[in-house]
Amino acid sequence: METANPSIIFLMLVALVAVSVGLLARRLRRPTSRVGPRVLTSTSLGYRERLVEVLCGEEVLVLGVTSQQIHVLARRPANESELASENTRAERSVVGLSRAGILVLIATLTGLLVFPADSWAQNIPLFEAVPSKGGGTNYSVPVQTVILLTALSFLPAMLMLMTSFTRILIVLSLLRQAMGLVTTPPNAVLVGLALFVTAAVMAPVTDKVYSEAWQPYVAGRINFEQAIDRGVE
Repeated sequence: METANPSIIFLMLVALVAVSVGLLARRLRRPTSRVGPRVLTSTSLGYRERLVEVLCGEEVLVLGVTSQQIHVLARRPANESELASENTRAERSVVGLSRAGILVLIATLTGLLVFPADSWAQNIPLFEAVPSKGGGTNYSVPVQTVILLTALSFLPAMLMLMTSFTRILIVLSLLRQAMGLVTTPPNAVLVGLALFVTAAVMAPVTDKVYSEAWQPYVAGRINFEQAIDRGVE
């Protein structure tokens, strides 16, 4: 009988745990004690007029409710039956939470018992690192992808601080004001022109990084850290 892929089984277990945690979080968000008022009775007195009894803690408020305002008409201590019903609600919520936790624990333990080797002996490719000849470390492709996506979040700051984009944009803005044009061309056009000019100015640097860092790294002659160092230089 062909066994399932260990990675698929691991992902299924992770999904099961995630769903279980979500259900527990929903349960935990529910009040397990008297944390808010509860309507005991509501009596209609006329058009848009009601007499409402609200249990708030250990006190019952008698409210006169209209379409425009709410008045507190009276206050009285809650009797034993009202407090007992509130305690019963809290106990039911706690019991439901306990049952949900037991079901989650049983489901998780069942998965671990059915697939023990596949659950515990996992080699996650995301965290693989292989030592290189020069004493550095070659990270797996997923790690490099995460690093690249993280670096892309700093791209706007790098564009403004490490290139001449800001200076070119300032010069174009001053030129527009000197010509007496307030909003023509618009700012989006100026930013586009500044980007094109910046690309033309930085083209030699880009070609050098591509030839001295990227191509040797793709060819396997240098590792990832050496490629980063050469690109920074």
